[in-house]
Amino acid sequence: VITLLDISFRRNAEQALRENEAHLRSVVDGVTEYAIIRTDTKGTIQTWNLGAERVFGYSAKQAIGENVSLIFTPEDREAGVHEEEIRRATKDGRALDERWHIRKDGTRFYVSGVLSPIGDPPTGFVKMARDLTKRKEAEEKLRIAQERLEEVVAERTRELAASNEALRIEIGERIQTERARMRLLRRLIFAQEDELADVL
Repeated sequence: VITLLDISFRRNAEQALRENEAHLRSVVDGVTEYAIIRTDTKGTIQTWNLGAERVFGYSAKQAIGENVSLIFTPEDREAGVHEEEIRRATKDGRALDERWHIRKDGTRFYVSGVLSPIGDPPTGFVKMARDLTKRKEAEEKLRIAQERLEEVVAERTRELAASNEALRIEIGERIQTERARMRLLRRLIFAQEDELADVL
């Protein structure tokens, strides 16, 4: 009886585990805005959700069994960025990053992601990522617009400074002209007084 109960309990537990795994899998697969990728400790892709298919362009069949470096740019692969990400996640409990990645068709796009270890010590990793290209492009447009605005302000400031300098010079010349006119007027008055004095 104990053996039968033990076997029944184990079967029920295994069935519950399978049902939980199936439920979790359906939840993960239903997330299409986020790429969710599970790898082993060496970075070999083990699961690849529909969001990953949408974001990176590879089907699960094409991605599973490949190294996660597949989604990194050639220069990041060469620099070992994906391996460094695994080291940071192992050491710190997670590794956040925002960087350019590459799709199956070769296009680059900006991704925000986090890599988290599974278990302690890690038996694998889960990477969640989302496409932030539109936000990055908007930030870049804003940066360019700000730079242009600063250039326009600098140019206007230079023009205003030049106008102010020209005005200062003109005012200085007018003051000099007025002073000269006053000197001439005084001379004229003195000359007239002298003439008048001579006549009288």
